[in-house]
This record gives sequence, structure tokens and C-alpha cells, in this order.
Amino acid sequence: MLVADASVIAPMLADGGRDGDLCRAATRGQTLVAPDLLRVEVLSVIRRHAASGALTKRQADNAIDDLLALPKFQDYYETLGVAKTASAEDIKLAFRKLARLYHPDVAK
Repeated sequence: MLVADASVIAPMLADGGRDGDLCRAATRGQTLVAPDLLRVEVLSVIRRHAASGALTKRQADNAIDDLLALPKFQDYYETLGVAKTASAEDIKLAFRKLARLYHPDVAK
């Protein structure tokens, strides 16, 4: 399971080099936990970089293709098992429960 937001996904998709290839390969077959609007946010970043000349049209097109090829994102709230209206305390408790469950020193 990978937890990500646009600040992680956008550079990964825009990097046409070896690092980008490695990152994209690492996401294949993984469950991505991300905000509901992640695809919209990443697309906005890609469009902004293309408009400024930081990405060529080809790089932007490839990044968009890679974005669309990513697996379905799982919502943070769904992963934690809480409602979107949950209190901060409920979210914190659910996070700590999952952290203990997956912590390599605790979950044996």
C-alpha cells in the first residue's frame, strides 16, 4: 500500500528518465491511497508545467497517459475505516490502530 498525494505523483509521472521509470514500476500492482481529487490535482500540475515550457507536449502527453494507467485510488477515509465526517480524534485512533497493525516491530 502506498500513500501519496499530488506532490509525489506529479513529479513521478513527469520524470521521463530512469527515476520516473523506477517510480512508475514500483506503483504497478500497488494499492494507492490518495485524496479523492488526486487525478485532478496532478492533471493541473502537468498542464501548468506544459504551459510554462517545463514539459514538452510529448512529456505532458506521456505523463497524462501514465496518470490514467494508475490503479484506482483508495480514499484515506476508506482505508482508515472512518466516515468522512469523523472527528480528528476518531481519525487519529484509526490511524494509530493501522500503524500498529503494519509496523514491522509490532506486527509479528
